[in-house]
Amino acid sequence: MPRDVVFGTGTFEYLKQVKGSKAFISMGKGSMKTNGVLDQVLAYLKEAGIESIFLGQL
Repeated sequence: MPRDVVFGTGTFEYLKQVKGSKAFISMGKGSMKTNGVLDQVLAYLKEAGIESIFLGQL
């Protein structure tokens, strides 16, 4: 089972190239949700046909 931790500059471009069928997403205090990044990530994954599982704050 391949695993990648993806964050930082260029992440959205990387998401367009991800190979796989499932993604697990977690975040810190919630700024990803507040600034709309979480919605963008979920949209990229959905467009790529990748099922995503989201776990809120860690």
